[in-house]
Amino acid sequence: MELARVISNAHDFAVLCTAYNPLLKELYSGSQDCLIKAWDAQTGQLLRKQTGHGGWVTDLLFVPELRLLFSCSIDHTIRVWSDKGKQAQVDTAGH
Repeated sequence: MELARVISNAHDFAVLCTAYNPLLKELYSGSQDCLIKAWDAQTGQLLRKQTGHGGWVTDLLFVPELRLLFSCSIDHTIRVWSDKGKQAQVDTAGH
């Protein structure tokens, strides 16, 4: 894989995870600031901020066949997002 771009100051706190959407050529980043940010992978431009988690976003997974982004957080939730950034579902994990 070739490094094409570095996005400085992407989040206010550490970035913990990333995922890539090959269909829209978007990169998603999850952070300790409880946000998911969507970036244009070619230009590095911020496309949107996705809010909803009440804790650090610890993992992201984009599934092209479903056109869905899955995120999990230390707030004990797994959230499902459309590839346009709309939250589709929230599940709470047991302790």
